[in-house]
Amino acid sequence: MESFSGNSEYNWTFDEEQQAMIDEIKASMKVNEYKQVWNDDLTKLPSLAEYHHGFQKLINTDFSKATVEEIEKAFRKHSIIFENQISFVEKKTINLLTAFRVRNVGDHEDLSDPKTFSYPPVEFSTKNERLNIKNHPVFYCADHKATGFLESKFEGTRVRYFSCFYVRSDKDVWAAYIVSPDLKTNNPWLKMGKLSMDSIIENARRNGGDKAGHLKMLYSFINWIIENETPDYPISSWIGHYLFNKRFYDMIVYTSKQTEGHQCNIAFRPAFVDKYMKLEVVFKVNAERVPDGVNIELLQVGENINNKILWRGPNENDQLFFEKKEFYNKL
Repeated sequence: MESFSGNSEYNWTFDEEQQAMIDEIKASMKVNEYKQVWNDDLTKLPSLAEYHHGFQKLINTDFSKATVEEIEKAFRKHSIIFENQISFVEKKTINLLTAFRVRNVGDHEDLSDPKTFSYPPVEFSTKNERLNIKNHPVFYCADHKATGFLESKFEGTRVRYFSCFYVRSDKDVWAAYIVSPDLKTNNPWLKMGKLSMDSIIENARRNGGDKAGHLKMLYSFINWIIENETPDYPISSWIGHYLFNKRFYDMIVYTSKQTEGHQCNIAFRPAFVDKYMKLEVVFKVNAERVPDGVNIELLQVGENINNKILWRGPNENDQLFFEKKEFYNKL
């Protein structure tokens, strides 16, 4: 794995319309909708150079035989603080989300059961993933149709099942934004990422004086490790586990490396999925990875009727759902 430079700068630029929207969001925020909680002593932080060196040592540590507790201890030793950012997405906003999920399905799985297309059961969660430790599955998805296919990193042509879940929450959603400074300006999560970073820096300057640089580095490292860590994902899986199971976040938004920052991935806590998300439709497709995107051949359509997937052939409207322009070039 490459080295963490520690030099990432969150210098996003916006056109006048985008900046006006950000200013409007900031002006309308209520105290309980967006806030920061810091329970750590910023005075314990070393120099920036020492802080960066600590993260590099963390990256170079062999965690192959480490327990979850040992990984947490090592992370906290070098991070000293752990930014605890609390952001709320209003229910009226989250209920506009359609979550797209792409997966392969084994021969033994029941294609009539909606659970087949949701997060895996505990007994099949046998290894760490990007934001979960083994035996603690989470629901991975995206809000853009092509992102899941690209994140699958398959070559050639493969049969995949593309499912669409809608959200019907009766509460505001607790969300964490772990996004790259290199997000493209067409990324729909860019504004919230900027607001998140601005809040971190503002809080640091208010409470920690000269420690804003440390918090930028910490935020940058957390994003970097989630983007770049390779299996068995010891650090990033612990971060996700901590946020979902110790801080009870409902969702984590993080950068999609495969789309080069044009889109983001989303992970949801299973308890939220069970209560507030429902599978609407599943598409069985032949997906072909090509240099500038993904070719989709629609094979079958499964509709969720009374909690049972009923399969049929595709119609014209189904074909329109996979309009080609959404699967090519700048996603």
